[in-house]
Amino acid sequence: MEAAFSDAKSLDALLSRFVGYEPKEVSEFHKAIELFSAEVGGLAEVLRAVISEQVSSNQSFSEALNQFLELAKKAINPKIELADVREMIIQHVLTEDIFMRVFDEAEFHRENVIAHKLAEVSGTFYKGDTKKNILARIKPYYETINARASQIHDHHEKQKFLKALYESFIKPITPKRRTDSALCTRRMRSCVL
Repeated sequence: MEAAFSDAKSLDALLSRFVGYEPKEVSEFHKAIELFSAEVGGLAEVLRAVISEQVSSNQSFSEALNQFLELAKKAINPKIELADVREMIIQHVLTEDIFMRVFDEAEFHRENVIAHKLAEVSGTFYKGDTKKNILARIKPYYETINARASQIHDHHEKQKFLKALYESFIKPITPKRRTDSALCTRRMRSCVL
């Protein structure tokens, strides 16, 4: 495409097209984020229902949940409530794979007490058919997100990527009255950042 400097309209069209160009991988990534953001609210509701059912039917989950609540009160904020912890578990389940793949630092999850305990709590119920069904719904999005993330090599760019990604889908799942859990999980996740 060519345009003469004297033809303002054609030059504007050319420059707009040049500046607005988006590679296929980038447009696929943006579409995946958009679709995942739409899907994640439903996934969070499924996990809320599973957690509610697990509280009454799974003794090991109830014990791990209460232990994590006490840890979170000591380590993060004494005002944290059970509802906040529930949201932290949901956020952990929906974001752990992305964080692990982007930073590829499994040691963080073994050494960070909060991350380790969140994994323990979720491990008491997030397995079998529950895990298989959730993963099946998010797999296409994760594949695209992870493909884009694998192209980022700078630590600071990874941090910006995760912050933007996290904020784009945490908003749809965090109830308006519950912002503490999102802040707590972000603080815990920021340790790896």
